[in-house]
Amino acid sequence: MSEDIEVTALGAAMEDARLEKGMRWSQVAREVGMTPQNLLRIRKGEITVTTLAARGIERVFDWPQGRVEALESAGSPLPDPATFNPMTASVDDLARVIAAMIDSERYSDEEIAATIRDLRTRRASNGAQARGREARES
Repeated sequence: MSEDIEVTALGAAMEDARLEKGMRWSQVAREVGMTPQNLLRIRKGEITVTTLAARGIERVFDWPQGRVEALESAGSPLPDPATFNPMTASVDDLARVIAAMIDSERYSDEEIAATIRDLRTRRASNGAQARGREARES
């Protein structure tokens, strides 16, 4: 069972890869060659990944070289799914969520595109409704 923590895009991709491989975090840490505590700190974005650790993570998850750095540069922790509202989220938060969807490889390109189209339609509709309310109130 996974802990309920706020993770970065790298942490989310690592979680998906770990589940896909059926591994425990302790196994991942051992195979990467670090402590489970440091692996958790990497997932949360509290420490920078060394080159040696990045190559170890990529080896364990069968990722191409450079994937860890790309995910790490994706930015801040992902918003909390329990409180995340895509209708009011900032563009930066939406971009991080979409990047995590892409990086997780759990979603097809078609699913990601459909999610973006749906979100665009819903936000445009909400914006039009808000403008209509403002016009009626003035």
